[in-house]
Order: sequence, then C-alpha cells, then structure tokens
Amino acid sequence: MTQRIALLVLPGFAMGSLAGALEVFDEANRMLEDEPYRIRVWTPDGRPARSQGWLSVAADTVMNTRAELDLLIVYCEEMPDEQTVRDILPIIRFYTRHGVAVGGVAAGALLLARAGIHQEQRWAVKWTYRDAFTELYPYSRLSLGLFEVHDDGFTCVGGHAFPHAILNLIERRFGSDLATRIAFRQQLGPVRRSDDIQPHTMHLDAQHLPSKLRRMIALMADNLEEPLLRSDIAGEVGLSSRQMERLFVRYLKVTPKRYYNTLRLERARNLLRQTDMSLAEIAVACGFETPTGFSKTYRKIFGCQPRQDRKAAKLDDSTAPLAGGDR
Repeated sequence: MTQRIALLVLPGFAMGSLAGALEVFDEANRMLEDEPYRIRVWTPDGRPARSQGWLSVAADTVMNTRAELDLLIVYCEEMPDEQTVRDILPIIRFYTRHGVAVGGVAAGALLLARAGIHQEQRWAVKWTYRDAFTELYPYSRLSLGLFEVHDDGFTCVGGHAFPHAILNLIERRFGSDLATRIAFRQQLGPVRRSDDIQPHTMHLDAQHLPSKLRRMIALMADNLEEPLLRSDIAGEVGLSSRQMERLFVRYLKVTPKRYYNTLRLERARNLLRQTDMSLAEIAVACGFETPTGFSKTYRKIFGCQPRQDRKAAKLDDSTAPLAGGDR
C-alpha cells in the first residue's frame, strides 16, 4: 500500500538534509513497484520555503487538517516565531488524535514536545537544544543518538541523520536488504543506527586529544548542575590535580576551572536564549549557588550581564522559546 506522507517544511531548513531524505524516499519508489511512498510538501502559508542559503522549496499546499495521511514529518532547523508555533501545534495534535504517525526533525522535535505527544518515547534532540530540553521536559527520556524511530513516529537531530532516519523507517517496513541497497545507491555509507551517538561538547569527539582528557571533559559535561571538585575529576581518571591542569593547558590552552565554567555558562546561555526560565532558575540549573555569583562569572566569560545577553538575543531573533504559554 502507498504510504501518504506530508512533509511540513519551515523556512531556514538545511537543503542538503531535506534533499537527502527526499532522495531516499524517491529511491525506494524507483526500486519498488506501486509507489510505496507519496510525498507532499507543506509550508505554514503555502508559499515556497527558503533554505538557510538562497535555494527554496516549493509547497504542494498549505498545511491543513483535511488530508488523509499515514505520516506527518515536521522539519525546521530553528524554532519558528511564537505565532507560527501556535499555528502548527493544532495540526500536529489533530493528526496524532487521528492515529497518524508524526516525526520531528531538528527543532521539529521540539514542536512535538510542545504539542505534548510521544511522551512515553525516547527523544533524539539536536545537541544545541539538549540543555533547554532537559530543563523544560525533565521527565522525558532523552537519547544521545542521532534519531529515535518507533511505531508512532520518530525524532531526529537533522543534518546527515535525516536521510538515515528515513532509511530506518524503510527498513522497518521492507527489511534491511532494501535499506542497505538504497544507502549504497545514494552514497550514504552503512545505514546508521539509533545508538550512533551525536557529540554533545565541542571536544568529546576530537581524536587528537588524549583519552583521559576526553573522559574528564565528559565528566564535566555530565555534571553541570552539581559541579564536581577538580580533585575528584582527576582522581576518576587516575591523575593528580596538577597532571590534570597540565593536560588542559597543553591541549586546550585553558585551565580546568576556566573550561568547566565555560561549559556551565554555555549551557546558561542556551537556557537564556531558548527558554523563559528566570535567572535564579538558570543559575541553579548550571551549578551556581547564587544569581549574583552566576552574573559575575557570566560577565567575566562573555563580557556582558545575563539580562543584557537575553535582551540582545530577543532583539536579534524572533524565534519562539522551546516552551510557551500553551504548556
């Protein structure tokens, strides 16, 4: 049977990611009979959606609740403005109520969370949104993987993972042999799996760094709300505090304390820009005992007060926070 799919695309998407996913569907249609997939591209207003570059994708129609669908996929790289969010959420909830599977790609996964669906499933969330997602949806099961596919739909971090998420959908329906052949034909390499982990700090996947240094960075990244003592981190990997400092200064040109503070404050900046949490709440979430100490350290690292940074971000960007008044 033909699976009817609506791909809701929002402006600012990555053309390579979208094209890769569509090519996977198209290859399946070429290799199988009776057109197993029928794709329609939707946009919020029915007009072409412009990518991050100068290319645009034309819409078959405006998003609506009149179509007979088997799968709805919501794709956006950044959270749209609040009005667009409020227009999209009823669409997602309508099709979910009618038994339609729903997928969310990149920030599209966050729209699914805002809509209140897939609450019992594991979530694959793009690393830039992980901090805010963890704070806003603390009871969700957050995955470190590139995507999570289940019977009710999927979530995906976007980028090169989007075509591989589609390959996994095809594999669930037609078997691994077809998925492997499509990946080969599309030069995608081996079919990626949901347990392939996305990096969650800038240095964790840097293979030139010593393994003990990567392990210490991972310990810091996993303990931002309740920071560990430097001696405990060093002892965990069998080093002294002095040896730890030498590794950080040699390879990262920064002291362990400075690096740890930067990780915590990068998380704070994400929460400032992506949520409506108060400064006091953000301070606690990032391991600072008082808002005053948080603000002082923030200014030392970023050169401005947290309130100033939040205000500037709102002036530069009309996108919505991850959670709004509909929660």
